[in-house]
Amino acid sequence: MARERRARGLRGGLAAWTLSGSLLVLFLLMATPGAARAGQAHPLASFLARVVIVPEPAVSGDVIRLGEIARIESEDPALAAKLEALEVGRAALPGQSRVVSVGTVRLRMRQARLPERQIAIESPVDAFPVLTRYEALSAERLKNTIERWYAEFAVLPPEARLHLTVNAGDEIVPRGEVEIKVALDAPRWGNVAVPLEIHVDGRLYKRVLASAEALVEQPVWVATRSLARGEEVSEGDVELVVRRFAQPVLGPPDWTQRLRTTRFVREGTPLTWENVEPVPDVRKGERVLIIAQKGSVFVQVAGEMLEDGRIGESVAARNLSSGSVVYGTLTPDRAVLVEMW
Repeated sequence: MARERRARGLRGGLAAWTLSGSLLVLFLLMATPGAARAGQAHPLASFLARVVIVPEPAVSGDVIRLGEIARIESEDPALAAKLEALEVGRAALPGQSRVVSVGTVRLRMRQARLPERQIAIESPVDAFPVLTRYEALSAERLKNTIERWYAEFAVLPPEARLHLTVNAGDEIVPRGEVEIKVALDAPRWGNVAVPLEIHVDGRLYKRVLASAEALVEQPVWVATRSLARGEEVSEGDVELVVRRFAQPVLGPPDWTQRLRTTRFVREGTPLTWENVEPVPDVRKGERVLIIAQKGSVFVQVAGEMLEDGRIGESVAARNLSSGSVVYGTLTPDRAVLVEMW
């Protein structure tokens, strides 16, 4: 009986030692990840890559990329490049911070189909702020951009001068290569809002508005007396003065050709192509010679102008013999030439 008791005790002790050894092994296996989570360094040989979050991470653009906020260690250059370029999220506004968590980084890895379970991430905290670096964009730089654009694209009459006043405010943008573009198809005149597009590193960052007053100063002919509609204007009826306008004024540059008014013109009013026109060479109602030509055959009949006409223009005239209306070209000898085909 005593021998059987000793055998049972020996078997019990062996079983207890075996159970204790298994628990010890299991404890050691479980303790290793816990130590890694506590911030101890992972041996790179156990992982494909290690991502070490840098102290006080900051970015320059509008996107947070992992390579800007962490040091990437990997023996696989392709995997390291993918981790460097991995977009973690949108950056905060310039000068502000956005909180990023280790969990978010791991989620972005899984979404990018990277071997996330084989990538170690080391960070002193689970969530950390990422600052967006910034630089000041002065109002003077915005103003200079608009002034250069107007100087390049504004079409002015001869001897006219542009008067441009621009009001703009300072802006804050991310650090990078900044380019400012005027988002207008053509210059606008008077009091206008000028849209600007600010690009950073080749990408549109924001749109802003500046206000401007675009005026033009130019010499114009001004009536020295009131002129009736249809009255022919002589050089003694006008004088050349310099005035400032809300937009360029187009009118007769000189008095080498005869002009007449197209409407009533009050004294002191600038003469433009809206209120004067060249005097016609032949007036409506005047008698003219209608010449019909077919090949080398010419037929002439008396006619009457149905409209004012100028040499070289197509005009309408009435055949006084038949009463029919014909269309032809007014010639220098005040005839209407009708070519018959």
